[in-house]
Amino acid sequence: MKVKSNVFGRNAKMALAAFTVVCGTFAFTSCYQTGPDIKPEPTPTPEPAKYYIVGSVTDAVSGAGITNYEVTSTAGTATKSGSAFQIAASGAGTYTVSIDADGYVDVEKTIIVVAASDGQISTSNADFALFSINYLPSGEVKHEGEATPTELTTMATALGIEVVDGVLRSVESGDHEANGGSKAEVSIDSYTGFITPGEATVTRALSDKEYIERAQQALEYRLGNQSKGTAIADFGKSPIEVTFNIPDLHDGYAMSGYKVWHFYALNKYSVAFDDDMDGTPEATVVLFTMDETHWFAFPVYEDHHTGDTHDAHDDGHGGSNGAGGGAGDGSVGL
Repeated sequence: MKVKSNVFGRNAKMALAAFTVVCGTFAFTSCYQTGPDIKPEPTPTPEPAKYYIVGSVTDAVSGAGITNYEVTSTAGTATKSGSAFQIAASGAGTYTVSIDADGYVDVEKTIIVVAASDGQISTSNADFALFSINYLPSGEVKHEGEATPTELTTMATALGIEVVDGVLRSVESGDHEANGGSKAEVSIDSYTGFITPGEATVTRALSDKEYIERAQQALEYRLGNQSKGTAIADFGKSPIEVTFNIPDLHDGYAMSGYKVWHFYALNKYSVAFDDDMDGTPEATVVLFTMDETHWFAFPVYEDHHTGDTHDAHDDGHGGSNGAGGGAGDGSVGL
């Protein structure tokens, strides 16, 4: 047995030596042959940016989550989970989100979704704190008087209207054709007024926006639920039927349209909030109301030969807010 073992051992050593010689002779052709070239991995293409609007719906007084609500948005369909929701928007832009909950005042917000690069996620917040339809808004409302000339000018500039004799005036116009010697019946809008968004001075607690919303609700309750907005189109309005008696016109003149001047008083209010009852308000919000005091409507005549037009103030009608007017002499609001 030992002999076989020795013989096997010598054979193994000889084979190993032979292999070593072969490898030494052909080292660069066989034993150390290099593998294929290694190329760098390509950079992966990032996914397109994703955009989300996320928010929650709570009770403005108790802070408890509200689950019986519906979400409507120009950004898309919402996915709800209890009092929280998420909307996958198609891209950056400005969207509206509206919340409708049983027993609560409906609320709509404008949400801005900012642009993001590929591979990134843009998330915008849209939290809603709803007030019950039976909620009596807190806040001490005080009438500060009529607006100053500077405040009148600032409001007129913001709304694209003008200041005339210490009041605001907007102009409405329309087309209506009528010949001389006839009657022209037109429908104009009489506005009930509105409440401006407002400015808040806040020392602590809620944000400016939340205090402004509470102040608007308190002032709406105080003044009988006037509409609010940021433009003439947001006003509450009601139609008024006006009849123009078109006189006999010569030299080719006829009625081609009409204009209406609307006049508004600008009143200033402050709403103070002392939620912790320590005698020092946490916030004071300044709001303005625009209330239409009167209007004046008059026809516009056109010369069919030259196309020239002129306003016929002497054939106009005037009236106070919410009331029809009789024949005017052109003196109302001039």
